[in-house]
Formats: sequence, C-alpha cells, structure tokens
Amino acid sequence: MIEVVRSIEKALSEIYNLDLPVRAEDFLLVQPTAGTVVSSGKNFESMHGAIYLQYNEAAEVADEPQLDVGIFFSDSLRETLNSTPIDKPHAWSEAQSHAVAIAGEEISHFHYLLYHALSGRSVSQLELEIQGDIDKFLLLYFSRQQWEEQCFEEVFERVFEKFSLSARLTTEQVNRYLEANQFARKCIHKHRKVLLSSENMETALKSLRRFYRLGASEKISLLAG
Repeated sequence: MIEVVRSIEKALSEIYNLDLPVRAEDFLLVQPTAGTVVSSGKNFESMHGAIYLQYNEAAEVADEPQLDVGIFFSDSLRETLNSTPIDKPHAWSEAQSHAVAIAGEEISHFHYLLYHALSGRSVSQLELEIQGDIDKFLLLYFSRQQWEEQCFEEVFERVFEKFSLSARLTTEQVNRYLEANQFARKCIHKHRKVLLSSENMETALKSLRRFYRLGASEKISLLAG
C-alpha cells in the first residue's frame, strides 16, 4: 500500500511541480480519530477514505493554533491497495482502479490543504472537492500513458459519471459534492484538446498548475462560464 501512496504522491508532485514538505505516508491513520472530517463522501462498495483535522491547542506556538492532519483509509481500501500492482495500470481490476482513485483523492486533499495553508490562505470544502475530482481524473489518465480519445473517455466516465456517494451525507453535503463534480468536469473538458495531444502536454500542465494555485473564487469564476 505504501508504494501506491508514494506513487500517487510522486505523480501529483510532477503534475503540479510541487516541492512537497511532508510525506502522506507519515500521516496515515490506522483508525478514524477525533476531529473534523473534511472529506469522506465518495465510496466504492465498502472502500472509502477521509481526511481528519484537529486543532491542537496544547501545541500552540506564538499564540497560533496548531493543526493536526490525518489520512484514513478503510480496511477494504487498504486491502485492495495492497493487491494493486501500481506499475501495471492496464492490469488493474475495476476495484483496484477505484481504490487508486479514492486514495488519490484523499492524498490530493492532504497536499492541497497543506500547500495553501503554508501560503496563508484558507480552503473551502467545495474548492477541496473540485481539486480532488480533477486530480482523480489526472492520476488515472496519466497512469495509462496513452493520450487517446478512448482512454480519455473511459477515465472521464469512471470519475465523473460512475461514482457513488455515502448514504450518511446530508443534503447540503450531497449538493456540494455534485457541484464540485460539475466544476471539475468543466475543468477537464476545458483541457480535453491539449490532454489528448502529447505535443501539447506541456501546455496542459502549465494551465493545470496555474489553476491549482488560484483561489476558490478565481477558480469558480473561471469555470462558471
């Protein structure tokens, strides 16, 4: 499982040209913990993940609250990741593809939160989910190493159409996940042409990196049209 986590992290670092200050594997939780759950809405069968946040007032430095962050993977997700040959994406089963997508989304959330926190700005849950859906698509698409329309459509369908939401979600949460899904679809659709061409891949990456660094209102404004 750790190899899958490292591979996902390496891919995100390369896509967005990030200098990652910490490793996600050091923040994996064995079981759910106390704190605020900022991501736990999507699942596949019994596989799911979550990000937990907790303010640690006892560890405050210079009167600033310290934030503890943890990444949780369900037992079934861990088991499926352990059986996933990360270097052979064409051999992945449907469950393994979904497992990589779920793990990728949570690792995306983890690093996105840290990136913007270190930049001194807050992150909304809608913004977090938009970026998470974008990253799920990119991780699965780039893992295929085939810039073909059929590959694009297969991954697009898997990420943006064949997903399920937890029955525990409130109406507000469901609406937020569906809204994020629509914004992320628009972002990927906007980049469709350049993502289908190896010659234009650097153009695609430059645009995606710029989008990653925008604030929430800028992102939504860009995609709302």
